[in-house]
Amino acid sequence: MHILFSTTSRAALITATTTDDRRAYGSIPTELEAPGSPFQNQTVALREAAETFATEASKIVTVFQRIAWKEKLLHLAATVVAPSIQNLIRDGRAEAAAIKAAWARTMTVPVADVATAMLRQWDLAAFASGSTGEKAAWIERAGVEQLAAIIEAGRERFPEVPSEIWDRTESRYAVLHFIRTAGTAADHARKSTLEEPLAVGVDMRAAEGAANELLQQHHRRSDMIATVEQAVQGVTEVVALTCDTDIHAAFDMLTTGKVPQ
Repeated sequence: MHILFSTTSRAALITATTTDDRRAYGSIPTELEAPGSPFQNQTVALREAAETFATEASKIVTVFQRIAWKEKLLHLAATVVAPSIQNLIRDGRAEAAAIKAAWARTMTVPVADVATAMLRQWDLAAFASGSTGEKAAWIERAGVEQLAAIIEAGRERFPEVPSEIWDRTESRYAVLHFIRTAGTAADHARKSTLEEPLAVGVDMRAAEGAANELLQQHHRRSDMIATVEQAVQGVTEVVALTCDTDIHAAFDMLTTGKVPQ
C-alpha cells in the first residue's frame, strides 16, 4: 500500500495504490482556498487533514503487520479526516441552499392580473408557433413580461425546445427580472454622444451587462458547489481504498466520525 500527498499550483492531491495496483485519487482544488471563497477555512483544514492522513497511514503500513492495518487506518481516518469532511459538507450544504434560494427568487414570476394573463397567453402562443430558429430569435427580442410567460409555463410545456435555447430563456429572464426588481436601470443612464448629445433614458445594454455579471457570479458559485462535492468524493475514495472498506461505509464513517464495526 502506498499513500502519497502532493501539491501543485492548482490542487492538493492524495493518492492510494494497493499492491495489486488498485488506485484511488482525491483532488482538493486551490480555488476553494482563495480569498473570498465560502469554503476557504474548511478547505485548508481538509488539505491539512489529507496530508496528515497520508503521512500517518504510510507509517502504519510500514511499521505494523498487515493484519493490524485496517483497524488502525479506520481510526486514523475517523480522527483526522472526518472532522474536516463534516465541516466542509456543512458549509457546502448551507451555500447550496443559499444558491438555490437566490435562484428561486430570481426566477419568480409575478402573479398576473387579468390583462397580464391574457397577454401571457398570447406570448405563449407566439413562442410555441415558431420554429426552433424563430424561438431562439424570439427570446432575444422578448422583454421581461414576455419571457415571464414562458418561464411561468415551465420547461415541461416545451419538450421540443433544445436545452441551449431554454437555458438562454432562463438566463435572459434572470437578467431582465433582476434589473426590474433591483431597480438597477437607474444606474445606467444613457450617455451623451456626438450623434445624440441630448440622449436620455436607460442604456439597457449596460444594465444588462452589469446584471449578466451577477448572473455569472451565481453560476460560478454553483460550479464551486460541484467542486466541493468532487473533493469530498475523491478523499472518500482514497480513505475507502486505504482502509480496505466499502466506499459507502467510508462515507458514513467520515460524516459521522464512527468507525464501522
